[in-house]
Amino acid sequence: DAALEQVWAAFHDRHRAEYGHAFTASPIEIVTVKVRGIGEVEKLGEPSAYTGAAEAVEIGRGRCVFRVGDVLQTCDTPYLDRTTLPVGQELRGPAILLQTDTTTVVPPGWTYGADRFGNVRMTRDDV
Repeated sequence: DAALEQVWAAFHDRHRAEYGHAFTASPIEIVTVKVRGIGEVEKLGEPSAYTGAAEAVEIGRGRCVFRVGDVLQTCDTPYLDRTTLPVGQELRGPAILLQTDTTTVVPPGWTYGADRFGNVRMTRDDV
């Protein structure tokens, strides 16, 4: 408890120095704690290979509007399951890549594909 009291006192001192006041009667909420550690760990192995599929699985299709240069274009756009992109195959946008934690928009004029680790690589065609 004495160590915790020191932490609270240091917090209030720092708050007073920074803002000119401290609310010593108010409770303190710890929002973020950062910890740094040093030690030996086993060497990381090669990540498991991403297999994808023979062909990207289309889970829908829709009309999407893209800015191409200075012009808005409406394109018939496939919605693809991102986890099914074939390894090493280059596909051309437009496309919407859907997965549980994110959505990737591939505009017209871009080429995309998955590498052996499942990373999506996108390249603008005119570069």
